[in-house]
Amino acid sequence: MSEEQIPVVVGSPEREIHVTPLVTLEKVKICPLEEDEVEHFKIRCKLYRFHMDDEEGATWKERGVGELKIMKHNTKEAYRIIMRRDKTLKICANHSMSASMVISPHNNSENALVWNTPSDFTDGEHKPETLCIRFRKPENTILFKTKFEECVESLRRAQSNSSDSIVNGISTLKVNGEKDENDDVKNADKDVNNVDNQIKILSLNEETNKSDHEK
Repeated sequence: MSEEQIPVVVGSPEREIHVTPLVTLEKVKICPLEEDEVEHFKIRCKLYRFHMDDEEGATWKERGVGELKIMKHNTKEAYRIIMRRDKTLKICANHSMSASMVISPHNNSENALVWNTPSDFTDGEHKPETLCIRFRKPENTILFKTKFEECVESLRRAQSNSSDSIVNGISTLKVNGEKDENDDVKNADKDVNNVDNQIKILSLNEETNKSDHEK
């Protein structure tokens, strides 16, 4: 059998198949919304949100599995929690941390923690959420809780320092105000004295002119 008579099987190495794409897609740059932040902590977990419904009642609904990150702002004392689902990278948690936040074990579990946030922005609008995070190992639960509380304590210290600065600023303004008020009184007294002196000078000049006229 000659080479010309060798049958060609579709998909075999002897035949090259070229498929022209119907649509050409351009690369799109995805903005991670983390340009002004630096990664402070990262851990893999499963996330739930507390849901209240008239039909189902109170339930925990899974939001996703992936890496949760605590981001720290580059120029100011601010922290943010953000989590994306595996593969799709869709955001399932996105909220700022505050000095009043408290994290605690869920039903005394060694693998789950729960906290409240007044303003989660996962669905494109700010709304309060109760979130629960679950780990495979208790060591990761302790690690995340420790990092979470360290960030909250750092925010408390920054808030306290800011309050002290405001109080000191108000005290300084009060002292300056009293000083300015006294200065105004002194200046007013000087103006009165100047007027009195001018009246006396005018009176003396009139008397002198009168005496000269009588002579």
